[in-house]
Amino acid sequence: MAKVPPKAPGSAKVKFRVFEFEMDGSDESIQDTMKTLAAALTRGGHGAVPVARRLKADVPATTVNGATEADQEEEAEEAGDTVEGVEDVVEKPQKERKPAAPRKPVPVKILTGISFTDVSPTLKEFYEQKKPGKVLSNNYLVVAYWYKHFRGIEDLTGDHYHTAFREVGFATPRNVLATPRELCRSNDGRLMLGSVPSTTAIHHLGENHVDAMNKVVD
Repeated sequence: MAKVPPKAPGSAKVKFRVFEFEMDGSDESIQDTMKTLAAALTRGGHGAVPVARRLKADVPATTVNGATEADQEEEAEEAGDTVEGVEDVVEKPQKERKPAAPRKPVPVKILTGISFTDVSPTLKEFYEQKKPGKVLSNNYLVVAYWYKHFRGIEDLTGDHYHTAFREVGFATPRNVLATPRELCRSNDGRLMLGSVPSTTAIHHLGENHVDAMNKVVD
C-alpha cells in the first residue's frame, strides 16, 4: 500500500469564496455594512455575516414620473405653497338665495253682534282700570279676561281680539295670532287652546296675572 507523503512543515489549505454585494442606502448605512464585512473577514470568515437591512428612511420614495417626495416638496416651496395640510378643493359656486318674501299679514275682520257696553264694567272701563299699556301680552290677557267673565265668551279667534282692540283703541298687531300662540306655550301657559279648533282661551294663570295688574295695595 502506497504511503501518503507527509505534508511539508507550515503548509495549509486555503479556500477563497468570492462574494458580490450590491448595496444601496445612505453613506452612513453603507459604511456600517463595510465595517461589518471587514470584521468578519478578519475573523477568518467564521460566523454568519449580518446583512444590513434597508432602512425605509434611507431610500428615497419615488412618486409619479420618478420624482421623489423631496423633489416635490422643494418644487412646492419654490412655488410658495405649503406641503403639509394643503387640500386641492375646488369651491362650487354657491347659488344665490332669493330673499324670503315677507309674510302677508293675517286677515282679520270686525265681528258684529257683540256688545261691549251693555255690561258693567264695559270693556273700555275694564281696560282703563287694568292699564295694560303697550305690552302685547297684557292687552290680549285683559281682553280674554273680560270676554270670559263679563261676556261669557271663552273660545276666542283672531277676530275676537281684533274687534275688542278696535273698541279700546289699541292697534292690532300685524300677526294677530303670534302673541296668543306664545302665551299658549308650556313655558308661559297664561292662555290655552280653546275647545273649538283655532281658538284660545284664558287659563287660570292668565286670570291671576290680570287680577294682579294695577292692583291698589292698601
